[in-house]
Amino acid sequence: QMMDIINSDPVVRDLDVSLQLQVGIHSGSAIAGIIGHKRFQYDLCGDAVNTAARMCAYSAPGCITISDTTQSLLGDEYATLSRGVREIKGKGSMHLHYLLART
Repeated sequence: QMMDIINSDPVVRDLDVSLQLQVGIHSGSAIAGIIGHKRFQYDLCGDAVNTAARMCAYSAPGCITISDTTQSLLGDEYATLSRGVREIKGKGSMHLHYLLART
């Protein structure tokens, strides 16, 4: 649904392109805050953020990849598909899943 909304935007349609997203979600600690003096930006950093970003490299366009940690927190509320174990840069072996739908 999110991709339909993005691709139906007039600016995107005028560019005559179709955008695809790859999403990685990992659960853990993170720090967030506003940085800057003249131009403010919101920044989110931490191990969970870095891990999620690296997981995106193993996600197919239009899919959401989640870690075992996140899948455990979601419980049976969402259907997932195991993607097996992948080597994640800086993290080692991680079992990844596709997030499919709310059950």
